Amino acid sequence: MSRRAAEVLRCLALVLAVLAVFAHAYRLFQGQRLDAPLTTAGDAMGTAALLKAVSEGDFLPFVSKHVARLGAPAVARWDDFAIPEELLYFLWGTLARVSGVFAAMTVGLATASVGAALSLYAVARRLGVRPAWAWAAGALYGLTPYLFARNVSHFQLAFFFHLPWNVLVSAWLASRRGVPYGSHRFAAAALIVGVTAVLNPYYLFFCAQLHALAVAGRWLRLRRLDWKTPLALGLTAALCFLSVNLDTLSARWSDGPNPHAVERDPTDVETHAFKASLLVSPSNQTHRWKAMRILGGTFQRQSLTTSEFPSGYVGLAGVAAVLLVLLAFAWGLARGRLDFPARAGASVLWLTGSAGVGGLGSALAAGGFLFLRSTNRVSVLVLALALLGAARLAGRLTRRWPRGLSAALALGLCAFGVFEQTPPRTADVTVLANNEELFEGNALGDALEREFPPGSALFQLPAMPFPEVPPVGGVDVYEQFRPYVFTRTLRFSYGGMKGRPEEDFQLEAARLEPAALVPALRAKGFAGVYLDQRCCAPEAVARFTADLEAAGASLVLRTPKRAVWRLPPP
Repeated sequence: MSRRAAEVLRCLALVLAVLAVFAHAYRLFQGQRLDAPLTTAGDAMGTAALLKAVSEGDFLPFVSKHVARLGAPAVARWDDFAIPEELLYFLWGTLARVSGVFAAMTVGLATASVGAALSLYAVARRLGVRPAWAWAAGALYGLTPYLFARNVSHFQLAFFFHLPWNVLVSAWLASRRGVPYGSHRFAAAALIVGVTAVLNPYYLFFCAQLHALAVAGRWLRLRRLDWKTPLALGLTAALCFLSVNLDTLSARWSDGPNPHAVERDPTDVETHAFKASLLVSPSNQTHRWKAMRILGGTFQRQSLTTSEFPSGYVGLAGVAAVLLVLLAFAWGLARGRLDFPARAGASVLWLTGSAGVGGLGSALAAGGFLFLRSTNRVSVLVLALALLGAARLAGRLTRRWPRGLSAALALGLCAFGVFEQTPPRTADVTVLANNEELFEGNALGDALEREFPPGSALFQLPAMPFPEVPPVGGVDVYEQFRPYVFTRTLRFSYGGMKGRPEEDFQLEAARLEPAALVPALRAKGFAGVYLDQRCCAPEAVARFTADLEAAGASLVLRTPKRAVWRLPPP
C-alpha cells in the first residue's frame, strides 16, 4: 500500500471512530432524534435563533443584521452585539434551511469534533509524529471533554479545529528556517492566521501570544528577526478580524455607541480567568467514575469561583500529556537544548500564566478592555500543545520497539483516555425530554400560526432584554426565542438590542397594568400576548390572567408552561 493510501485509510478510520463515539454519547439514531435539540439550556436557544435568522435571510456576513421577525413593533438590529464568528453561523444556518435548526446544530457539533481530530492528526504527522501516536492524539483531541462541556450552548467555541494548525505555525516561526516572506510556508501560515481571525476572538488572542512567543524565542536563539513575516501575519489577522466586524463598526459610526449591548464587569476577569486546577477537575455530575465526581465536587465546594466549570478539564490522558511536556521543558533547560516537546512545555507555561488571575487578561482589563474576560478557554489550546508534544515524545521513546507493539500501546492508551474523558451515554429521561422539546415546539408553532394571520405581532412576557441577561424565574436567558425558532410567519417583541429604542419599548410596556397594556399594544399593532408562565408564582399568573381577560383579551392557547391571548380589535 502506498504511503498516501495508508494516510487516507487512517484518516477515514479516525473519522469513523470519532463519529461512533460522538453518536454513542448523544444516543443519536438510538432514541435521540437528529432534528431534536441536544439541549435548550444556557445559550442553546440563542444559537438556534442565530441559525434561524440565517435561514430566513436576515443574517448575512459583513453587512448589517436586521431581523425582521424580532423586536416588534420595530425590527431587531443586532449590529451592536459583535459576532465575529458570523461566517461560521452563516455556514450552519444555510444548512438549517434544509435540515432544520436543531439538526444543523447537531451536525455542526459532530463536524467540529471530527475537524479537531483530523487537524491534530495532520499537524502531528507534519511534525514527524509516528502514525499510531498521531492517530491516538487526534482521537483524544476530537473527543475532548471541552467539546462535550461546551456542547451546542457554546456552539462557536466548539470549533477549535484551527488551533493545532496554529501550533504548527508557531513551530515554523520558531524553527531555524522560519517562515520566509512570500514562500509557500508563508502562504499557508497566512491562511491559517486568517481563518483564526474570523473565528472566536479568544482563540485569536491565545494564538497571537503563541506566535509572538515563537518569534521571540527564535530571535533569542538565533539573533535573527524576519520582521516582514510577523508584520504581514499581524496585518492579515487584523484585516480579517475587521472584515467580520464591519457591521458592528458601521453601526457604532452611524447610530452612536451602545454601551448597554454588551456589559462587562471588571470582576468578571478574575471570575472567568484560567486556574490550573481546572485542568484536573472533571464534572461532578456526568463523569462516569465516582472518584472523579468526588474530585470535581470537592473543587467546586472549595473554590470561590468555578468560572465555566467543568469545561477546562482535559481528561487523564491530557493531564499526563501536560506533565510530559512540562518535564520535557525542564529537561531541555537542563541540557540547554529545547526541541519541540520542550518548546510545547514552555508555551503551556506561558499561556496558563498569561490566562490566569493577574495575567495578560487582567492587564488588559486594568486598561479598560474587558471583552476578553473568559481566559479559562485557553485550556483547549494547552491540550493541543500537550498532545502534540507528548505524541512526538512517545514516538521517540518507542522508536526502537516493534512497530506493532508501539501501535498497540498508543491505541490502548487512546482507548482508555477516550473512555475516561467522554461522558456516559445520555440517559433515557434526557433523550425523551429532548425529543419532547421538539414535539412541544412544533406544536406551539403550529398552534400560533393557526390562531394568528401571517405577519401578526405578539408581545412577549416576561419582557427580557437581549442579549446576556439573568434568567427571570424559570425562564432561561434566551428562552424567549422559542416561538421565533418554531414559527415561520409571526413577529415577536423579544430580540431587540439592549440600549436601543425598540428594546426600551418592551420594558416600558411590561410595566403597565393589563388595563393600560391592552390598548397600548393595540396602538402599536400587536395582535396577541405571549406569556411564559414560569416567570413568576402561580398566584401572580392567575391574577395577571384575570386582569388581562377583563381588559378584553381572549385566551387562545394554554399549556403548563405558556399561555397566549388574542387582543381585542382596536
